[in-house]
Amino acid sequence: MTRTAHENAPAPSFSPFALGFLSRDAFAVRTPPNLEARPSLELAGGSRARGQRTLDWDRPPNRALDAWSDFTRLHPGFRAGWDATTGAPVRLFGPGIVEPGSVASAAVAEKSTRRVLDAHIALFAPGASPSDFELLANDLTDGIPHRRLSTDARGLTGDRRQARLPV
Repeated sequence: MTRTAHENAPAPSFSPFALGFLSRDAFAVRTPPNLEARPSLELAGGSRARGQRTLDWDRPPNRALDAWSDFTRLHPGFRAGWDATTGAPVRLFGPGIVEPGSVASAAVAEKSTRRVLDAHIALFAPGASPSDFELLANDLTDGIPHRRLSTDARGLTGDRRQARLPV
């Protein structure tokens, strides 16, 4: 008796696990009816949380124009990404700020970094004071200096705002 190719083929098999991927709804994570009108992400106060930060490149908001102009007049060649919601700069890119002796001496580096922060606090951390910042990092890695200062945002422990300055 001769069998055809179709008769020799193995029978298809489906496991309950594989069928789970084909189901339409995941009933274990359905939103309860009383919460359907609420946003999927919200803050403790109930307002909608933003899923990601929106950046405006090279377009400082009106309230930061003077501080940005002061900074770029003293340190030309920098670009900035601005948080569209808060109006604060999120990223600065540029040629760096030359400070003789700052690579060889951590003390000179900290002093120069604090001098830049003091001069431009209205740009880097509007409403903050330079004394609010503590030194987190002041090191040299592969010949590249890293200076990082941090402060508690609005005095809330654990909610840290950091400034990495290009000195």
